[in-house]
Amino acid sequence: MKILGLNPKDFYAGWPVQSDFGRELYRSPSLTFPVLRSLTPPEHEMRFIEGFFEPITMREYLDWIKWPDVVGFNIASSYGAISYAVAIAQVKRLNPKATIVAGGHHANVFARRWLDLGVDIVVKGEAERSWPVLVRELAGGRRFDRAPGVVFKADGEVIETENAPLLENLDDSPMPDLSLINFDIYPCLIDDRGGHIGSIETSRGCVFRCKFCAVPGYWKGSQRYKSTGRVMEEIKQLELHRCHQINILDDGFGNDPDRLEDLLTAMRRHPRRLNWAAFFRVDSALRDPSLIERLAAAGMRAALLGFESVNEDVLRKQYGKGMRVPPTLADLQAMYRRFKKNRIMVIGVFISGHPEIQPEQETPYEVARTVCDDPRLADYMPWPGSLGYPELAEKYPVKDMFFHDVKLPVFPWHNVEAFRFNLMNIIDLPRSWRLLTGPVWYRTYLL
Repeated sequence: MKILGLNPKDFYAGWPVQSDFGRELYRSPSLTFPVLRSLTPPEHEMRFIEGFFEPITMREYLDWIKWPDVVGFNIASSYGAISYAVAIAQVKRLNPKATIVAGGHHANVFARRWLDLGVDIVVKGEAERSWPVLVRELAGGRRFDRAPGVVFKADGEVIETENAPLLENLDDSPMPDLSLINFDIYPCLIDDRGGHIGSIETSRGCVFRCKFCAVPGYWKGSQRYKSTGRVMEEIKQLELHRCHQINILDDGFGNDPDRLEDLLTAMRRHPRRLNWAAFFRVDSALRDPSLIERLAAAGMRAALLGFESVNEDVLRKQYGKGMRVPPTLADLQAMYRRFKKNRIMVIGVFISGHPEIQPEQETPYEVARTVCDDPRLADYMPWPGSLGYPELAEKYPVKDMFFHDVKLPVFPWHNVEAFRFNLMNIIDLPRSWRLLTGPVWYRTYLL
């Protein structure tokens, strides 16, 4: 059986940012399909095409679609959903006998709608227990009801099997088979040795319950960790592929202080220089004044910080960040100075457009630039499955969130400051130069 993992070409692109801007912002190789390759018996052939970055022509791309018996998609968000819908239609037209399997956050939330658009099977939650059974049935009996955590149609009726329990120990997830990845399309940005970008997952889920985030609901409010030994083993595997930049894909790296210290110690003792980036909560960076120095000593070169807002009331009431005492602007500015002193670049993520936030409570671009090197603004998305969704959907006319364009706010009548923020982002010449020069600026700043 021939299996193709496919991240589609971005058929809906726009200026000044891509519709699926998260993939461009945090450019990293997929871990989903390398793990699936490790879960797949060797007699089945498996390939992976990263259409978003792969320099292939449309003809070559469509030829790949004609090749497999099974096509797999990892559909993560509403931003890129339209490109996945187009790709599914292409598979149905060019390779109608292929079985289409989809997983990911978005596919889980909108499983039945994806079935209506041509997906044959949606895999819910983790794939470690469901994928091996599903592959066996795809290759033989096609009794998909034997696989846990899947949604499919049989004789026009939607069948949904019970989810498999989450892995208790993430070390039980197999080592990713990195032979599936074309690392040449992920050039390293933050290391003078060149090489490639690699991805690693050290935990899944998040213990915090931010109102705007779907992660707590998706992972049932849990956060599970790989052991330090397993993480270091995966780092060594990435080094064999000359991955001199490692992007840590955790939703909440650093949430557990004791576990973080154990991992940082192992990273500092690693015989070769490490360079890595990770998403980090602001309060995790603030809880210990010396933590930033230890992060730098362990190899952190870039931090994607979830500021969301610099307004204390907004963090507490509208966003539900779960901070005992939200930080003041002065706290955030002092933290940024420590990151800068330790040569760690800060990419700051802010949220705008909540219907109950007054314009004067939004974070102006000029203020955002005082707490980070590269401010990014995300539209407030009332995502089905997030903790804040039911209340907002009851009180306000929330648009259908199946497809969403980052440039079109959900609550446009309340998002004037977001327009100004993004406009300032474009005309900020020093920042625009950084984006245009890419690796040159990163290396100048960090090395």
